[in-house]
Amino acid sequence: MKKRIRLKGRIRTYIQFTLYLGLLLLAIDAAVFMLDFRAGLLTFGFTIFYFAITLTLYFYNKPIIMNELISFATEYGQIQRKLLRDLELPYALLDDSGKVIWTNIAFENVVHQPKGYSKSITSLFPTITRDRLPDESGVDEAQYELEYEGCEYVAKFRKISLKEMAEHSDMIDAEGYNGYLIAVYLFDETALHIALQEVDDQSLTVGMIYLDNYEEALESVEEVRRSLLIALIDRKVNKYIAALDGISKKLEKDKYLVIMRKKAVAQLQENRFDLLEEVKTVNIGNEMAVTISIGIGLDGLTYAQNYEFARTAIDLALGRGGDQAVIKTPESITYPCQGKSKSSCPAGNHHRQGSCHCHGTPDAGCGQLRFCGGYLPDRPDPRQKGSHCIE
Repeated sequence: MKKRIRLKGRIRTYIQFTLYLGLLLLAIDAAVFMLDFRAGLLTFGFTIFYFAITLTLYFYNKPIIMNELISFATEYGQIQRKLLRDLELPYALLDDSGKVIWTNIAFENVVHQPKGYSKSITSLFPTITRDRLPDESGVDEAQYELEYEGCEYVAKFRKISLKEMAEHSDMIDAEGYNGYLIAVYLFDETALHIALQEVDDQSLTVGMIYLDNYEEALESVEEVRRSLLIALIDRKVNKYIAALDGISKKLEKDKYLVIMRKKAVAQLQENRFDLLEEVKTVNIGNEMAVTISIGIGLDGLTYAQNYEFARTAIDLALGRGGDQAVIKTPESITYPCQGKSKSSCPAGNHHRQGSCHCHGTPDAGCGQLRFCGGYLPDRPDPRQKGSHCIE
């Protein structure tokens, strides 16, 4: 026997309401019969007429209503698919093996693949392997950062279980069925990362510059020329810092306070702190070249903390004999490579701006520090036990 689609729920009750109202009229008609026979016949005739009109409209409109409902459901499903297809957020569906089975337009634009692409997600993003996807072990969601064609994305994977749908299906046996799909969302955070990097680059750092041999250098030049030597050193330091869009303030005769942006520190590292060498070129007949030490503090929570970092860094630089730079952050102490010759740095440091890093407590140095030209075992620091250096 051919089964028909039947209405259920509130819409069925709403459509059949007039029939239920007819039953109420029959009850009223029976009560009128008991009171007055002629009046009962009149109300009975009205009830019969009511039933005839109601049943005619019911059976006439029911198939029309069913067709309209089916049409609405179809159009609604198409609207949903179109909305999902046109969604600006890159979205895709994977099967339980990680194979792409559906993509929207935004996803296709990101990966530059046509509609119907059906290869593994790993072929698009090599870092997303099968073992990193949600699976049957209880991992329902996963999130990873990835880079694709110069853009940075956060990829979110969510497992969509098909078990419940299968259990209520009349077409398949759902016993023991644990199938699932994996929804993929790509969030483009390139602009956010660029903005965060710009904010970080614009953050202020504090630096200290000390003249290591101020008294000795002055004593090595004629007294009448000492003021000129000091003025030339001041001009050299101020001009160099100003070129980095920073400011320098002379605190004492041999000490400077420097304020500059963090990106200027990166530029200093790229230039291998050539200020150290430029100051040495100041010569007006002095027998001893002037050397400086630089201490920089950055990434602190406050400017005051950066200042304390800078003081610690300059103390470390002076403790190692001066004529060098030290950068201190909350996590590490960095001894950048200095000088104009790349050969002055050991292999392995060039790709990281020629820096040797010390990891340990914030106030720790490095006992056997690999510092540009090699180890400096002749300048150990007693505070450096337990710390270590990496190239």
